[in-house]
Amino acid sequence: MGLAGLALLAAPAAAQDAGLRGTSDPSASGRAVAVTVHGAGGPAVVVRAPGRAPVRFDGASWPALDGPRLAYVDGDGVRVVDWRTGTEIVRLDGPAAKPALDWPRLAYVRLAPAGRRLDLIHLPTGRRRVVTGVGPGTDLGRPTLAGGLIAYHVAAGRRSEIRLTSVARLGRGRLVASAVSGLQISPSIAYGRILWVEQSGSTSYLRLRRLGGGAVRTLASVRGARRILWTSALGARVAYATRWAAAQGRGRVISRRWR
Repeated sequence: MGLAGLALLAAPAAAQDAGLRGTSDPSASGRAVAVTVHGAGGPAVVVRAPGRAPVRFDGASWPALDGPRLAYVDGDGVRVVDWRTGTEIVRLDGPAAKPALDWPRLAYVRLAPAGRRLDLIHLPTGRRRVVTGVGPGTDLGRPTLAGGLIAYHVAAGRRSEIRLTSVARLGRGRLVASAVSGLQISPSIAYGRILWVEQSGSTSYLRLRRLGGGAVRTLASVRGARRILWTSALGARVAYATRWAAAQGRGRVISRRWR
């Protein structure tokens, strides 16, 4: 199996060490970061912020941070809480994965036997719109929301693309990156920039550039088919990514300073 197939099958949701072993799927807001922790008792989401003790939400995965608010997936659907107090703000029931939060908007992947659908919801009103949908065998990546924009990846076999569009207009938007012999996946947008993972041959790269275009910076790379980079998150000073070891079935969140 090639690297593209390995990534799609082996990712959990799938350098300088961020000190977070057995973790995956980082989300950042400013200098705070949330990750999924994998343990014998099941998954949990842990939020770490300067000057505060870590906060843990058991039975949770796929965190999405936006200031004091945290969205995550549990056994019932998507839950949005104030992570500092644990107070629930809103709950959306149903099969779901990969939320992204930019209050008052929430995006997430709705799961169905016939495929996957990316929904965008205005939480105060409950207005729901469909961003895109894919059929079985196609990976619809975790979306990212910031500044009135939404980005996501679609990958099938060895073909992939990252798209960026306005939440006001939606539509297909702008093609940020694409590949026919590798993967362009896992975007994260913040601070006028987009972070993503490129998998080419047996090497994964963590890429960064301005949303308007320009030079592409490589923040990290992982060589060899046994480890790949997967989900990413862009914080105020630090970029994060999941480094996934397929043979062990474990992830580790790594970090790189980008400014």
